[in-house]
Amino acid sequence: VDSCFALLAMAIFIVYKRIDFKVICLKTLFSDKRISLLLTLQQLAPALSLFILTIFMSRISTEYIGAFAIVFRLEMLLLALPMVFTASVPALVGINYWAKQITRCKEIISHVLISLLLVQSLISILLLIFKSDVLFFLCPDCEQKRVILNYLNYVPLTYFFLAVALLAPSCLNAIGCVQEASKVIIIHRLVSVPLLGLGGVYFAGRQGLFIGLSLAHAFIGLYVLYRYKKQVNIRLREHDQSNNAAIKQGPAIN
Repeated sequence: VDSCFALLAMAIFIVYKRIDFKVICLKTLFSDKRISLLLTLQQLAPALSLFILTIFMSRISTEYIGAFAIVFRLEMLLLALPMVFTASVPALVGINYWAKQITRCKEIISHVLISLLLVQSLISILLLIFKSDVLFFLCPDCEQKRVILNYLNYVPLTYFFLAVALLAPSCLNAIGCVQEASKVIIIHRLVSVPLLGLGGVYFAGRQGLFIGLSLAHAFIGLYVLYRYKKQVNIRLREHDQSNNAAIKQGPAIN
């Protein structure tokens, strides 16, 4: 079905838009190789992070393989709001940023952060209260029960910070801060998650993995909020100043 509708969409474009396929070439797509490499790494980093964790934890116990398949898909369900925001908020931020509507851009980010804080905090509290019921629903009698319980005990505490870490790179890309977005993803997925996760196992045993993951999410969330105030806010202010200067200068006289 997907393939048929993809072909149908291409046919409509060709008939009505007269696409020139000569412009679709590698030279156009990869004109800036550094940016292309960073964007590719952004997409690969989450999978690489999970791959590293799975390899190391499977050496300790194979029950982690099945548990990871459950908890990380459950995590995507519980983080539905930031996932939806990832599909919409970057577009709103980017459009307003490049249209030089900086005040509106800041308001959108502030409202999104407040929404994430309220919703993800509520989800975290409900999970802590009803974790026994959730565990029974997910895995009433299986080997992964202990691993899933450890996850529910620690990781939901930092869902707000994880939501911020998921949304921030898309918003940074939308305003042209590709390097900053890549830095957030690399520090989170390829540095703090593996190091703190495996460090937690070393110091606190098997449950230490999820303690480490919780600390990694909290660290990157706080890092993003700090960088937003210090760096991204500076860029927005510079953009605002340039817009004000253009307004004061007035229209050009021919």
